[in-house]
Amino acid sequence: MVNAARTQLFIWLCILQLLVFHSAAGKEAETPAQHAAASGPTSGMADVKGGKLYYESNGTGAALVLIHGGGFDRRMWDDQFNAFAAHHKVIRYDVRGFGQSPRARGDYTNAADLYELLNALHVSKAAIVGVSLGGRIAIDFALAHPDMVAALIPVATGVSGFQFSDEFLDRAQAVGAAASMQGAARAAQLWLDDPLFSQARKNPNVHHKLLEIAAANGDSWQISPADSRPAALDRLAEIRAPTLVVVGSDDIPDIQQIADIVAAKIPGAKKAVIPQTDHALNLERPDQFNRIVLEFLRTHTP
Repeated sequence: MVNAARTQLFIWLCILQLLVFHSAAGKEAETPAQHAAASGPTSGMADVKGGKLYYESNGTGAALVLIHGGGFDRRMWDDQFNAFAAHHKVIRYDVRGFGQSPRARGDYTNAADLYELLNALHVSKAAIVGVSLGGRIAIDFALAHPDMVAALIPVATGVSGFQFSDEFLDRAQAVGAAASMQGAARAAQLWLDDPLFSQARKNPNVHHKLLEIAAANGDSWQISPADSRPAALDRLAEIRAPTLVVVGSDDIPDIQQIADIVAAKIPGAKKAVIPQTDHALNLERPDQFNRIVLEFLRTHTP
């Protein structure tokens, strides 16, 4: 009887070991997407000089920062946040005065804010992707903190020091005036009626999403870009990070001109044009945009 009991106990121990082994093997077989989903997104408020920045993070691996455009907030990156988290530790945040990040108390620059955010999150180096105003911030950051930039991807970008056309400035001033006198909803509608978003308006889902985000950021039109000094336009040749400039084929002439200047002046920069898109190209053609960005990062970063 004793020997039979010992034999039965031995069999059960073997079965238990097999179950543990298979469970561990299953975990090792997780795909990057499954691992990112399992870790789950996190969010919080990071202290910066004279204020706070709201951020969200998802995934593991090399850090990748997403910076939204003017008049919008981090939700511009909904089609990238989880997709990129399958390959990277993705951080998206609301620039000061946008989304859930309160307006400034005292002097600041957006590049310094990003530096303090990354320090708060213990990130020493990251690929930086920014659209429009976000691209302008990304370029300023690459000049201010070159050792922290693994790759630079300005999208439909602005650049500090560039003189926009009178036509564009008049339209932007009209949106700002509408925000102060007629309210956020009117300003958002006027902004989305701009030629910048001619292609985006053809997609009801994209247009509705942009309109919703813009309406929630009506106060941001009272904020002037907090650029680093001196202006980046004449310093682009100092950037050494692998750089990909992305622009929509149907964006306005001012943005096309900036894309050409940035791609020409940053040593070794590449340029990608996404057809039938304009200023919201990451929302208009997310699959193509994501593929271009991830391929560039795969081949140009460690």
